[in-house]
Amino acid sequence: MEKGLVLRAVFRLFLIIFFTFITIEIRSGNEPYILHSINLVFHEAGHMIFIFFGEFIYVLGGTLMQLLVPLTFFIYFMRHRLWYSAAIMWWWVGTNLVDIGIYISDAQIQILPLLGGGNHDWYYLLTQMGLLQKEYIIGGAVSSMGTMCMFGALLTAFYIILSQAGIVQALRCMVQK
Repeated sequence: MEKGLVLRAVFRLFLIIFFTFITIEIRSGNEPYILHSINLVFHEAGHMIFIFFGEFIYVLGGTLMQLLVPLTFFIYFMRHRLWYSAAIMWWWVGTNLVDIGIYISDAQIQILPLLGGGNHDWYYLLTQMGLLQKEYIIGGAVSSMGTMCMFGALLTAFYIILSQAGIVQALRCMVQK
């Protein structure tokens, strides 16, 4: 393997380790402020983008945009067969799902600080759908899906590194013998 490929594999492996620690921090309730801030920018922009589609979609638009941005990158990388980058984007989708799950679970108790005060998106959305009493179940399910996305993405990225380094093929040959 040439030097450039080795350096790229080492860098990507470092990123997986780094993202694994961030994933553990997120699941511990200690999401890095910078990551939350980036996701929050897209969330708030979503409200402005969806403002013309009625109140329900306007309120849901924050969450939609929070998911659409990383999903757009994920689709782009998948279409261009950039598997490692796609896996990292899927990890980003997972971080947003965890964030959204926490936000949903907060619908009734409303202890999370809201940007500029205002109304709680998920209190309104769940009330409109008649699901307010199930906010913990829904929020927990969304958060769990996010955790699965994050760990699945990291495992996929790790497999991609091993595969590109020829390790997967070598192991297959060993097993076949």
